[in-house]
Amino acid sequence: MNHLKITNLSKTYPNGVKALQNISLDIPIGMFGLLGPNGAGKSTLMRTIATLQEPDVGTIEFGGLNTTENKMEIRKILGYLPQQYGLYPKVSAEVLLNHLAVLKGLTHKQARKEMVAALLQKTNLYQVRKQNLGGFSGGMKQRFGIAQALLTNPKLLIVDEPTAGLDPGERNRFYNILSEISEQTVVILSSHIVDDIQELCTNMAIIHQGQVVLSGKPLTFLEDLKGKVYQKTILKEERSNYYQSYQVISEKLFLGNPVINILSETPPGNGFTPILANLEDVYFSHIEKNKQD
Repeated sequence: MNHLKITNLSKTYPNGVKALQNISLDIPIGMFGLLGPNGAGKSTLMRTIATLQEPDVGTIEFGGLNTTENKMEIRKILGYLPQQYGLYPKVSAEVLLNHLAVLKGLTHKQARKEMVAALLQKTNLYQVRKQNLGGFSGGMKQRFGIAQALLTNPKLLIVDEPTAGLDPGERNRFYNILSEISEQTVVILSSHIVDDIQELCTNMAIIHQGQVVLSGKPLTFLEDLKGKVYQKTILKEERSNYYQSYQVISEKLFLGNPVINILSETPPGNGFTPILANLEDVYFSHIEKNKQD
């Protein structure tokens, strides 16, 4: 059974930044969400899994293969859509995908032609296959990114911050493609957008300052917070008092006034109303806890 096993992984950059600190994760087939703020170490972890950089210590194994020692073997079964994905603007989708297929070793012309056509159909780009990539919308470019990542029929697919800049319709189409792929593939979805993880992933981890602060099933985490999250709209001048008196996990503005969510084992009274916890509450409560620790 193909699963990804990360053991005691650490990476420190020459400037002293500890990007990863002793990370261990076991990731099965299906959709795995990696959630964390920008700069948490998500992209470093993605690049390391994708064999683009090496850890200082620790190991990554996929299907029994050590990824550092078997880079070429891993790359044959790996699909990767990085956060920054550049395209040649004056080339058509069909031509570039065909070119990338050649680079990935698909040398049989007819088989390659069929693969390119099938992937353009799957990503809903077949109708615009002759169009230059420079005229593509953000969502179309992301779907092309998925098409190229699927060229080798990967057993491991890594997508890093894939829905930034997509409109809701494009986002949903993108999700549907990922969901379908994840039925037979390990798909790692890295994001700082909580909804991405809540809607798609059966397993997840929260990473903060290079460390895993929580890993497991989103539904379990939501169950753990049931009946413990309360909300209240307050005045701006009251903010510091509330932050001193309660365990505030998040704050947003509504009509100019702060709306705070707090964590409390018992009903706090004082005008707070109980709310149904979502994954954002799980996320912020663990990020805040990690800051305090």
